[in-house]
Amino acid sequence: MLRMRLIYLFFLMLMSFAALQAQDFSVAPLSDSLFARMLGRSYPEGCTVPRSDLRHVRVLHVDAKGKVHKGELVCNKAIAQDLLEIFRQLYQARYPIEKIRLIDDYDADDEQSMRDNNTSSFCYRTVSGTKKLSKHALGMAVDINTRYNPWVRKGTD
Repeated sequence: MLRMRLIYLFFLMLMSFAALQAQDFSVAPLSDSLFARMLGRSYPEGCTVPRSDLRHVRVLHVDAKGKVHKGELVCNKAIAQDLLEIFRQLYQARYPIEKIRLIDDYDADDEQSMRDNNTSSFCYRTVSGTKKLSKHALGMAVDINTRYNPWVRKGTD
């Protein structure tokens, strides 16, 4: 009888852990409160990307010291499930990611976010020096640990 209770308790613990992880790794449409945080920042007036094309991704990540953190980013719905799985695998592999915060926490200032080594995705902007929308403007690009993985332009000699 005691053995059955222990097995049952162990099973409940596993189920609770799985339920917590399901909450910690999620994809959802943008809530009204999240969209309000983005308006005038990463989602400026005149943004041509429909809100319905964007998703709020929540993940767990491990920093360089091994501490677990909750992170969030906004990306295009076309890549949201793939990103969720990639970040889940990075978490399971204990790959260090310093920060995963919405770029709106930096007033949508890409340079400020990168200096803070933040990992982010959607930010409506053009490619520097052009009128062409960047992949970030579409929510189709992600920068991870920007201080350690800088963008490098090839063939500009």
